[in-house]
Amino acid sequence: MSQKPTSRRAHGPSAEGFGSRIRECRRHTKNNSGKQRNGESESEYAKIERCLTQAHNSLGRNGDESLEQQVRKAAPRNASQQREQQALRHEEADDTRAAGAEGEARGQITLALVSVIGALNTQIAALDAEIGRLLAAHPDRHIFASLPRSGTIRAANLLAEIGDCRQRFPTDDALAALAGACPSTRQSGKRTQAVFRWSCSKKLRAAVMDFANGSRMADPWAAAIYAAAIARGCRHPHAIRILARAWLRIIWRCWQDGVAFDPALHRGRQHGTT
Repeated sequence: MSQKPTSRRAHGPSAEGFGSRIRECRRHTKNNSGKQRNGESESEYAKIERCLTQAHNSLGRNGDESLEQQVRKAAPRNASQQREQQALRHEEADDTRAAGAEGEARGQITLALVSVIGALNTQIAALDAEIGRLLAAHPDRHIFASLPRSGTIRAANLLAEIGDCRQRFPTDDALAALAGACPSTRQSGKRTQAVFRWSCSKKLRAAVMDFANGSRMADPWAAAIYAAAIARGCRHPHAIRILARAWLRIIWRCWQDGVAFDPALHRGRQHGTT
């Protein structure tokens, strides 16, 4: 048996039902001639009628779209939205008329901010140069400047926070604890729990973590430790703390011996362990 071809109009309401809506809209427009209803004049109803007529005429061409979608695309905004847009256009016109004086004032402010930025950059460059001069004059400069991707600022931060008093940190564990690179152990009865160490030197922790995070970009050993921690399910901050703890063992040894960093002198690096 042959099947009747499926019309594309089946996807939306019929043209007859839609035409009845148009006729109803026209009757409503005539009944409200010369009046205003809820702030919408007759011209609003004329726009609605034109919209419905356009949607009705395109019903056959756009049968895949529902009638509601077609009307929503072509329907004008309601009166309140149109009034808001009109008020916004008036405000924009006022701004355009005042653009001369206001634009000149804003230009002066911009120039003032640019001059402030220029002065700040000059002071920052002067401070960087002073930090470099003081770092070069310190006897422990070669220790921290030899670390991978340390640079002048990172090396100066590490040196300033760790200091040059060797008796302050008799072991690398003491340095790691003050830097917040190792967990804090809590014990209650037979239960032991390792938690994040909150009590530490915040400036030392910031300096050590910043160095550890940068070192993994240039040192394969550091990158391998970080990748292994991430593979075990550690988040980025935790993985950086693990890497920082490994670095502090090396930094402490170099600092105690007064020698520059040399990858060949550390067996842990050769075997890829932490």
